[in-house]
Amino acid sequence: MMYWRTGFTTACVLALVLVSACGTSGTGSTADFTESGSVAAFEQLPFVSNEQLGMFNYIHSISVTPPDAINSEDWGPDLPFGVAAGAGAPGGAVNMHRYTIAFTGYGVSMLAEHTPAYRERYLETMDGMIQKLLNPLVWEYWLRGDELGFDWGGDNPIHPYNIMYTAHLQLLMAFYERQAGDRKYIDNDVELTTADGSQTWTTNLADLSRDIHQQSLANKDTNGDNFYSVACETPWVFTCCNTIAQLAFAILPDSIDLDAAAANTRFVEWHGEHMLDPETKYYYQRYKPYEEVPEFDTNLPGAYSSWAHHFMHGFAPEFVEEHYPAFIDNAIEMVEPGAGIVSFGSNRNGEFEAPGLADMIGTGYAAVLTREMGDADSYALLRNGFDAVAGERIWVGSHYGYLNRSYWPVFMVFPNGFTLWAEATTAENNFRSVVEDPRGPEFYAQPFVAQVSNRDAFVNQAVWDDPVLYVTVNGADVTTETTDLVLRNLDENGAYRVYIGEEVYTDWTRSGTELTITTPALSSGLLKIRVVEAQ
Repeated sequence: MMYWRTGFTTACVLALVLVSACGTSGTGSTADFTESGSVAAFEQLPFVSNEQLGMFNYIHSISVTPPDAINSEDWGPDLPFGVAAGAGAPGGAVNMHRYTIAFTGYGVSMLAEHTPAYRERYLETMDGMIQKLLNPLVWEYWLRGDELGFDWGGDNPIHPYNIMYTAHLQLLMAFYERQAGDRKYIDNDVELTTADGSQTWTTNLADLSRDIHQQSLANKDTNGDNFYSVACETPWVFTCCNTIAQLAFAILPDSIDLDAAAANTRFVEWHGEHMLDPETKYYYQRYKPYEEVPEFDTNLPGAYSSWAHHFMHGFAPEFVEEHYPAFIDNAIEMVEPGAGIVSFGSNRNGEFEAPGLADMIGTGYAAVLTREMGDADSYALLRNGFDAVAGERIWVGSHYGYLNRSYWPVFMVFPNGFTLWAEATTAENNFRSVVEDPRGPEFYAQPFVAQVSNRDAFVNQAVWDDPVLYVTVNGADVTTETTDLVLRNLDENGAYRVYIGEEVYTDWTRSGTELTITTPALSSGLLKIRVVEAQ
């Protein structure tokens, strides 16, 4: 297993090392606890900072609300297609909710990767986001094309077009399945029901993935040529929208039997040949396959190109790494010394008074990309440019981030979602690492922290490294209460010993495959716990 550091120092760590004894029972008084792990081992494990967890706490709080709770203060107003989001947004804006929900969800997914042995609250958040994506407020625009004066749309929101909605639904369900392993969205259909209740469509992760996969391989333009994509805003094809589904193909569980490599390879080859600008390494804005004569819109949007490179790196890393240096050099525009942005649309060569909301979108995508590529210098420029618009981060109770309501009266999730996504992404923890580290039954059978009773506790680390489970917890400046850590998937016949620091800790109970540790009072300092597996 590969471990990595995120650059945070662990002082006074709550370290939990869980060890199960083969063929022994009780506390293992005669068992061998020699392999005790070490507190020093925590320095080599992923660590999530309190600030990252505080930002996640805010996102969790607005995600676990009822599915119809998509308020403008947090998720943004209901902007229909054709309403401008700001200068530089080609073609005007779209209904933003699926984007604020989905892209924030991808940040949550990446943060969850840092604590693979503690997934409870991440799953609650992702499940809440999926339920919000099913709200007709998010997708019913597709049925209202004639009413709203669009030249596209349709009578079915999940087939055969609308990839800019269906792919996000697909990928969020795929990320949920990766964390849960419970087949919730494979074995059970989700329903899309219109606001008036007159129509309902159903799908699930398996059916939706197979449908998009089949279309991506079969679709042909009016010349009879394959373009290995699915139309977004009918009848247009955007590279970026299709990278969402292509990444989902690559991380689906083996039980959904489709050939991800076939779709990925043809997609990359076609878009690399037809949509990638050879000089700037931007992607062209769109392809119009169903015109009498198919045509390319060769505008070069910074936001869509950053998005495309980032997601494509998950399933075509060498291709992206080849073109990344030229792209990022062309994309970053300096606002002032030490601060840069990536325009939503074409590079404006600094010809703007000040960056706006639309520029934060391009900058946000590019910032995540630079993190994935390990490009610290470019990330620092974009971080400063983004923060120049987003403002300062503050603590509000257990929440942290851009939480000044006078500064963000609407769309508050917007700067926080992008920032969490970027800071959860590293050169070691990213879409590529997810694709290259699939999870199967053996992963979900490992010991893990199933519950943390104190919902204000901060879980900074949780990693199973056979035969050791490591967990770090603290109370920040939020809580001083104790917390119960409920561990599951233990060896029913095993022996366990728990330590705090170097001392044996006895405030824990055991019932079959479950063990519950009651910690001492939490504080802003990180506590240490260790448990040894008898050999």
